Formats: sequence, C-alpha cells, structure tokens
Amino acid sequence: MDFLFDTTSDGRPFKVLAMCAEFTRESIGGALARSITADHVVVVLDEAVARRGAPSFIRCDNGPEFTAAAIRDWCGLSGTGSSFIEPGSPWQNPWVESFNGKARDELFAREVFDTILEARVLYEDWREIYNHRRPHSSLGYRAPADFAAVFTKAELCIESGPTNGDRSTLQGIATIREFFWELSLGIYCIVKGFKPSTDPRHGWDSQGSRVAER
Repeated sequence: MDFLFDTTSDGRPFKVLAMCAEFTRESIGGALARSITADHVVVVLDEAVARRGAPSFIRCDNGPEFTAAAIRDWCGLSGTGSSFIEPGSPWQNPWVESFNGKARDELFAREVFDTILEARVLYEDWREIYNHRRPHSSLGYRAPADFAAVFTKAELCIESGPTNGDRSTLQGIATIREFFWELSLGIYCIVKGFKPSTDPRHGWDSQGSRVAER
C-alpha cells in the first residue's frame, strides 16, 4: 500500500490510496479523497478481504495512516502480518511504486480534475483498464486480472486433482513462483550487500563468507 498526491484545478490537494497484489500485480483496492485516515484504510482493506480473502501480510511505509492503532488492530483480527519498509526507502516496496508510477504517467499527469468526484471516477475507470486490459510485461504481457484468473484455476486444480490439460498450467505457475522468489531474493541481497554461497547448506553474510546453518 502507498499514497500518491495530486490537486484539483483550484489548487486544493487530494490523496490517492493504492493497494496492489504483489504476485498478480492487480489493483485490489483504492480510494481518492481530500483526506484519507487510518479508518478509511481499514474500510478499503475490509472491502479487499471480502473479495479476495485476507493476505499473509501488508507491505507499506511508516506513514501515520499505516502505523496507527486501527491498522494494528485490523492486522491482529484478520491474522495478517505487517512489513514496514525502512524510512526513505521506496525501492523496498517496488510493486506499488511501479503501480503508482503508471497511474501518474497514464492518468494524473494527463488530466485536469475540476472536482474530487471527477478524479475519483476517472481513477476507478483507469484501475479497471489497468486490471483487465493493460498488458503487464512481468506477467508475460497478460493483464493482471487474466493472470490472476489462471492462477486461481491452478489452485482449484490442486485442490480437486489436475487433469492432463491442467498440468502444463500448474508447471507454469510453479516456474513463475520460483522465478519471482529468486528475483526478490537477489534484489534483497544486492540492496543489503550480501553475496550468495555456492553451498546450499550455507547461508549468507555481508562479507560473502559462508555461514553454516545452525
């Protein structure tokens, strides 16, 4: 989750709450208003959970809307963990930063909004296009909603037992999961200055020395 900011034509600012799924890249929730508090964020989270189920964790910065007691209580009640990025480190939340960059380039930098209602309607229209019609390079140039539908089908196949025609889908999902895990691990190690051990029995350290697992 993250915020971006813009103004209406009279110069008055407004806030935009962005919420996207890291694996599917879908925009699963959002809000646009003059002011968005922690209570408003909880409402958007509840709406997303009603559609998609509770996430394993939410990743966000240390802004007051995300560190408030209302968010902590929501995480505790829903069984959701929280992952706060370090202050001044937006690269630790690259998925929503990428989403916000696209929203700014394709919508907010191109439109002049006379009212909050106009901005809200156009933002929701853009989110619909982003989810269902805009191809995403990291998803094999599929729209996020199409990619999520394939992934959901694969999960159903796992629960009921795959047919011959479904096995290739399951293999593809496993490959994508492995790719994103290795990519995330590689980025984390680069940022932290870690070096990989060639021995799978050993871990990582900041000097590149092998550290035996205990």
